[in-house]
Amino acid sequence: MVELGFNDDTVTNVRMNLLASANTSWELGTAAEALTELSWPSLAVFQSSAFPPITNESHRPSDVIDIATNQQLDYLLNHAPRSPSGAISQRTDEVQLWSDFVYMGPPFIAYYGALQGGDKGAALLQTAYDQCRLYRNELRDANGLWRHVALGSWQDRTHWGTGNGWAAAGMLRVLETIQKSTHASNFIEQQANLTSWIQEIVKTAWNYQQEDGALLNTLDDSSSFTDTSATAILAAVTYRMAVVRNDTTDIHDASMALRAIANNMDANGWLLNTVNPYTFNSPTDAGNHSPEGQAFVLLLHSAWRDYVDYFTQDDN
Repeated sequence: MVELGFNDDTVTNVRMNLLASANTSWELGTAAEALTELSWPSLAVFQSSAFPPITNESHRPSDVIDIATNQQLDYLLNHAPRSPSGAISQRTDEVQLWSDFVYMGPPFIAYYGALQGGDKGAALLQTAYDQCRLYRNELRDANGLWRHVALGSWQDRTHWGTGNGWAAAGMLRVLETIQKSTHASNFIEQQANLTSWIQEIVKTAWNYQQEDGALLNTLDDSSSFTDTSATAILAAVTYRMAVVRNDTTDIHDASMALRAIANNMDANGWLLNTVNPYTFNSPTDAGNHSPEGQAFVLLLHSAWRDYVDYFTQDDN
């Protein structure tokens, strides 16, 4: 039996709270992705309609947006600091690799490549894949989980739950972009690797799932505290991967997590018991909330909805 998702009132409140609380660049970007998957799923990379995207007066990008995306791509490829292996730095002031980057950079590069098409587009798809590979080589530990931060003036060697969620969800978007592109048949090995790398993270994470369905802030540290943000994003990835692989093996874990998230939503649509997204190692203070946690709830709901739709159609 599939756990029920959130009702319309809850989703509306979560969405309103996300828009009211998101301020930083990564919060706004994650909010944009969450709202796309929630309200305009035909534009998301998880749908067969992703490429070419719908174009009409309400969706056509302006010249200003075109210029901004071109400049962003140019900066990432040609100006951003890089590690000795070629991994693009999360930071601009020093070379430092954060697992968060895998959700921010490679999906953008891959999407740009899928839109561009041709040899240049294929090269960008390969670049997006390579960035996932290089980050994994630098951050992955022997147990399959990723460390949060490597290189630079300081490191975070913990297996931060949200960081593993960023990595898995980012690689998922790259995988789906490649699969929906016109170059999919030329990227068979890359797709297989990305699938394996994503599954490695989520399966290992669920090994540490608590009795109430939640995950801990440091996934494999029993002394750590519950983090519903990590729980939500990794559950979202698990529902998405069930569709990608046509395999429901891990849905029990995702459903337990979905129930945990529902049990940690207050009446006003705020997700409780999140990690403080600005410190990484402490719970969010009472009365404060995590904007990215709000976005992850919407990502989870959309992933659950699309999972149910897919397997219901399959049964019919």
